[in-house]
Amino acid sequence: MVTQSYKRADRVAERIQAEISEIIARDVRDPRVGFVTIMKVTLTDDLGLARVFVRAAVAQKNALAGLRKAAGFIRAALATRMALRRVPSLIFLVDTETDKTTHLLDLLDQIGRPIEKPTPDGSAGDSAAE
Repeated sequence: MVTQSYKRADRVAERIQAEISEIIARDVRDPRVGFVTIMKVTLTDDLGLARVFVRAAVAQKNALAGLRKAAGFIRAALATRMALRRVPSLIFLVDTETDKTTHLLDLLDQIGRPIEKPTPDGSAGDSAAE
């Protein structure tokens, strides 16, 4: 039995991510959207629902509202660009994974810093000014 390296839903999600990025950049005219980055797209196994995680440069709530308003237009544009039997419904969500990753990396960076050892008088750090 041959195992697939990854599911069809993952491959289609990558293609949808690229197409939606291009559609937003070229065709969406809503001024609320502005500059957004599609961070990730996840699809259900039946390809019926796509969760699109976005990050906006400014006014994230406004950009999200604009994308949700344009979801039907973006879905129709996807239908013309992709050969899918059924184009998935689109749900736009704010990407919080990047913030979590950045926070975790900051914490790991802090752990890697040398810890100041207390001096015999109880104060922390090495003070050469004494």
